[in-house]
Amino acid sequence: MEKTQNNEIESLRDYVRNVQADMIAARKAEIGLETQERGAAPEMLSPKKRHFARHMAVHSASIIPETLEKPISWGQVQQARRRLLNSTNSKEAQLSNVHVIALAVSKAMFEFDRFRMKIRPDDSLYFYKDAHIGLHCAAEGALQQPAVVMDLEDPLDDAIFKIASAMESAEMDECLSDYDCTLSIASMAGQGITNARPCLVYPQVASLFIGAPFHALDQEARPARMANLVLTYDKRGIRPIYAAKFLVAIEKNIQNLGLSYPSE
Repeated sequence: MEKTQNNEIESLRDYVRNVQADMIAARKAEIGLETQERGAAPEMLSPKKRHFARHMAVHSASIIPETLEKPISWGQVQQARRRLLNSTNSKEAQLSNVHVIALAVSKAMFEFDRFRMKIRPDDSLYFYKDAHIGLHCAAEGALQQPAVVMDLEDPLDDAIFKIASAMESAEMDECLSDYDCTLSIASMAGQGITNARPCLVYPQVASLFIGAPFHALDQEARPARMANLVLTYDKRGIRPIYAAKFLVAIEKNIQNLGLSYPSE
């Protein structure tokens, strides 16, 4: 009886050892240690990605992120684009739907000044006069690139040109980030991604994700094309109700673009 129990215990130990060996082997394969042991150099992060990782670890540790989501009518975005094309000197290629939303965001930032602030490492607040926006850049390891600075007094044509030029520089991989961007905008509409939770990277206090349009019911229960605006913000300086009102202001600005603008 005792011998049988000992055999069962030893069998169980062998099973546990085999499972552990399989887990270790899988982990080694995952991180490339087997390749390294054969003499090949392991794959390393690029310098840009290493810089990005260090930047996030050092500067973003104190950020308290919170996320809100608001669906908007994609049809209203397209209508605003058509109005802007008719009322400005912009060309089709210079004014995409993302440009339209970026214009609406920059306008809302002048009404909600906490999206124009930077929370310094000593927890003091610095407010910029202008709207410092980081636009999504396709370059590998891009950090807050490219940057665009919007002035409240910018004529509509100038505002469109600033955003279009920044987007073009991103596509050409010639984008530079000379400014501290307090808010970043990223769009995955072209990739079909409808929802995501954007992360915050210092000195951002907010990051806005623009999702791909999808078919749903609007607020009046009518079939419509909608798109998600997902806003991640730093709760240390921005309260949830303030962030919610900011999203509502963006939607209203989209509805009014081409009808009114600060310097029109």
